[in-house]
Amino acid sequence: MAKKLYFTGFKRINQYLEEKEEEFTKLLKSKADFEYSRTFGKAIFYLKIQQFLKRFHIEKDKSHALKVFNILSSYECINELLKRTLLKDFLKEINISSDEKVKTLNLFYSFVYFLENDSSNSIFAKDTQERIFTRYFLHFYMFARRDKGRNINYQDIVKYLLKGKIADIKEIVKRSSEHVEFTLIFNEKEIFKENGKSIKSLRKKAYKKLLFYILEDEPQVLNTVRVK
Repeated sequence: MAKKLYFTGFKRINQYLEEKEEEFTKLLKSKADFEYSRTFGKAIFYLKIQQFLKRFHIEKDKSHALKVFNILSSYECINELLKRTLLKDFLKEINISSDEKVKTLNLFYSFVYFLENDSSNSIFAKDTQERIFTRYFLHFYMFARRDKGRNINYQDIVKYLLKGKIADIKEIVKRSSEHVEFTLIFNEKEIFKENGKSIKSLRKKAYKKLLFYILEDEPQVLNTVRVK
């Protein structure tokens, strides 16, 4: 599971948590503020998942979308994030329950509320949201799924991740009477070249290979910015 997690950018999330440690701790120590933030933070979190489902056209199949929702909203997904960030260090501030699962979920919901309402450093907060609610979600959607009925649109995911980045994709299609040859080139490197009967099937295989190539071999491209 951990193999693809690095592209989330946990260092950046931890930098945000370090900067906001005093403010977030203050919220957690106030009984009223904590109750309020964990209550509405959960609602905000569910809406973030819905936005993710819309962004990558997962919600078209409502039954499938609900399965993805259950995975992203699960304790396993939330706990994995806590373990890999400084959020786990705030668990000691939660005194409403001795149950670690309850404490973990409530801490996370409270943090979601805090993050959504942080106006003092909106750019940093938005970057942290993107890393959690897009990159981290993508990890669980693609690599930690329990259902076998996968119908992932790799092309949509690649296009979203590379929007505004220094990245060029070129498709080359050659047709003959017997088959179709599909080639995918990324930043002048041939990523995929294969013959088949269906362009749709070949394109899906090609973008899946490209996505894995980006995450495993060229993750630095995600930190670039194309100057217009």
